[in-house]
Amino acid sequence: MRNLSLASLALCAVLAGGGCSSSAVTSDAGTCAAGTTSCTGTCANLMTSHDNCGKCGNACPVGQACAAGACVPDCAMGTKACGTECVNLQTDNANCGACGTACPMGQLCSGGMCAVNCQTGLVVCNGTCTNTKSDPTNCGACGSACPMGQLCSNGACAVTCATGTTNCSGVCANLSSDNMNCGMCAVICPAGQACTSGSCALTCQTGQSICGNACTNLNTDNANCGKCDTVCPAGAVCSSGTCATNCGKPLIACSGACVDVRFDPANCGGCGSACPMRANATSTCLSASCSFQCSNGFFDCDSNASTGCEVNGATDPLNCGACGRACAPANATGACTSGACGISACSTGFLDCDKSVTNGCEVNGKTDSNNCGACGKVCATGSTCCGGACVDLTKDTSNCGKCGNACATGINCQSSVCGGKSCADILASSGGTATSGIYTIVIGGNAVQVYCDMTTDGGGWTQILNLNTSDGHIMWWGNALWTDSNTFGTASASLTADYKSAAWNSLTGGTKLLLVVHTNGTYKGWKSFKKLTPTTLNGDMQGGDNTILTNGIINSSSTNSSLQGGERMVAKSTQLYANHCVATGGACTNNTTGSPDGDRIGSNEGTPGDNNGGGLGNWHDMGLCCGMSSIAGITCRGGSFRTTSEAQAGWTSGCGYGQPGYFGTDAYGPGSSTCSDNSCTNSNWAQPNGINYHYALFIQ
Repeated sequence: MRNLSLASLALCAVLAGGGCSSSAVTSDAGTCAAGTTSCTGTCANLMTSHDNCGKCGNACPVGQACAAGACVPDCAMGTKACGTECVNLQTDNANCGACGTACPMGQLCSGGMCAVNCQTGLVVCNGTCTNTKSDPTNCGACGSACPMGQLCSNGACAVTCATGTTNCSGVCANLSSDNMNCGMCAVICPAGQACTSGSCALTCQTGQSICGNACTNLNTDNANCGKCDTVCPAGAVCSSGTCATNCGKPLIACSGACVDVRFDPANCGGCGSACPMRANATSTCLSASCSFQCSNGFFDCDSNASTGCEVNGATDPLNCGACGRACAPANATGACTSGACGISACSTGFLDCDKSVTNGCEVNGKTDSNNCGACGKVCATGSTCCGGACVDLTKDTSNCGKCGNACATGINCQSSVCGGKSCADILASSGGTATSGIYTIVIGGNAVQVYCDMTTDGGGWTQILNLNTSDGHIMWWGNALWTDSNTFGTASASLTADYKSAAWNSLTGGTKLLLVVHTNGTYKGWKSFKKLTPTTLNGDMQGGDNTILTNGIINSSSTNSSLQGGERMVAKSTQLYANHCVATGGACTNNTTGSPDGDRIGSNEGTPGDNNGGGLGNWHDMGLCCGMSSIAGITCRGGSFRTTSEAQAGWTSGCGYGQPGYFGTDAYGPGSSTCSDNSCTNSNWAQPNGINYHYALFIQ
């Protein structure tokens, strides 16, 4: 027996050089071969013995071996010992590529490198999972953005979607595989599912497999150990896909199952330490720390774990398809549909006629004559688009001459100008409510301001003339204003100073004349006449001597009887004449002595021989002039004449005509010096007695 033992020891010694791992050799003499030690009757190599590693009785745990006198993991092919654990450097999140290199939260170890963990069909672009077949910002490859107005179809930019894809609100989607448009546009697969053949189906993260209708880890699931439906018996746990009595490192037993607390969200960092649920996300455990992965279409834009994935990138116009990608089309309210920007509503008055979200609501329907109020609504020739309606600026009272230029109540738009054709037109447009004052009328396409008498004799009278008979007699017979097209004075002072309106030259169609005697606008008396022809007053003045203007009286005021007894124009006249003259010694227009006694507008009251008629724009004995050599084409004959007055009332009885004439409401009558030629300094001008009287002429 001793010799046998010695032989065995010799064999062990030989084997020891080759790494004898445990001692089955027994020494009956208590001595062992060199390199071995007697441990309770057994010769053991303390450098390699599993039961006596480093010293007698120091047994290595299950799954470890003794090397160089120390217990180390007994690593299988393809794994490496990191500390006290055997790990796969290609897939271990805590030792990715090298011992101690841990992947950040939200990433997994794949091929020895840390990367974002994306679901089936998605790839990582700039830290985000995306579908490069339909994402216009990563079309075909990460960072390859499509130009504005183009779509991403099957990984290529195009104006329209390629065959096999469908335009879903600006995204070319493969309805067979797009998680955001599965089977049809806007059908989003729930968290944990992927689109397969146009239907949402369960999909699992890396390292998990589908068993029935659930994702499971075949390496650790006691009910599906190694393959689906393989159940570990009671007392055993699933470790590395095999039912075993104990869990192999780095797994530990939690509630009868072997789990890796570094990556198990139900036991993250320790048994029973479950990661909290986050809104619109799947909880994950990475390096024993809880994290989460957003569900398809949702994003964590506020970087706040407590709110989870708070943004629905499929519908949020401020984060449409990605955090910070705002839908802000021009002149419109943006909308987000299936992660693509669109237009919810155009701003008031604007239209989206080209149906392109790129330029928003590009048409101003309030002003565009080709799209007035609606796309394709073209205004007819001569019309303009104002506020979304086609209008004629030449006559639209709300848009007269230009959009938004509204005429006052009761005022028409005539030839692009607010105003009637006459004061009578304005009065009629107002329904008879317009009051006397300054208005704008349109004559020959031009806007003209005039004073309108809206009260006297039914109203609607347009003022064309005012003569101040105490202002130095501006408008004598020879003044060119009677026959030329110039105007004089302003409408604002048309009842207080000499005035000639543009209506005198241009207003046609009148059928009535109104003559008023007044003091600075306070009427003293008036008389209305039927106008003989519808011509302008300026046209009437182009005729010869004694051109009749009227053919009868229409009405007169009751106050006419209170005028001075000799007043002729209003109180006495039955007709009015243009270029009225009384031939006292020859033809009216020659320059012989005593010819003519004339008025630009004269009364027929009195006979040609008695000079008792009154008139406006007088010049008597024009052949005798003061301070000039000629007037109105007539050569002056001397340095004296009788009288000039804007309302010559007739000669006094001292001249032999038996007529005590007065000047309108002025009580001053012509003196005896007017009965014959006299020096210019002694000639009787209409010297006022303190009353400023005027004559105003109106037409209707």
